[in-house]
Amino acid sequence: MCSNAHLYISLTDHWLGPDRIHVVQNYRRGDWTADSAVTSYVLGPDADLPREGANASTHLDWAVLTLETPLDGAIAPVPEGATMPGEGDVLMQTGFSQDSRHVLTLHRHCATLAAYDGVRVLTHDCDAVSGDSGSPLMILREDGSIDLLAIHSATGVDGGLTVGIAVSVAAMGDNVR
Repeated sequence: MCSNAHLYISLTDHWLGPDRIHVVQNYRRGDWTADSAVTSYVLGPDADLPREGANASTHLDWAVLTLETPLDGAIAPVPEGATMPGEGDVLMQTGFSQDSRHVLTLHRHCATLAAYDGVRVLTHDCDAVSGDSGSPLMILREDGSIDLLAIHSATGVDGGLTVGIAVSVAAMGDNVR
């Protein structure tokens, strides 16, 4: 399972241990259909680099969680070497936004805007706000299949516009495959 790496607790200056993380599936208003403890996780390539504030490195803001109990319905990552979404590809973002914390929201028909650092960091126009960190950006293919493209990490400003910033699965390499 992929997540953004907001696992650093600045108040204690420590990383959150895997034993403190629990994943639920199909959460809605305090109920869920399945769950799993996290046994371990892998962070971006250098855990000592800053993960928050002005010195944060967005392309490092990811974690791949190993679950004790596999959950059904995993979304496969975009195949290695696949092209970026283009015209006609439907991009979707889903998450638990601060303005709708207990109900999953879906923004359909949003788009990637630009790629940076190769394709490791993407900007997008999906309606992602505080609370959406760690939410998936997915591509809905013409055949109905869904691929995981990136994980939303933050919002920023690009050319005067507020944009979403996401870490692509390309940045996670073999850790996500």
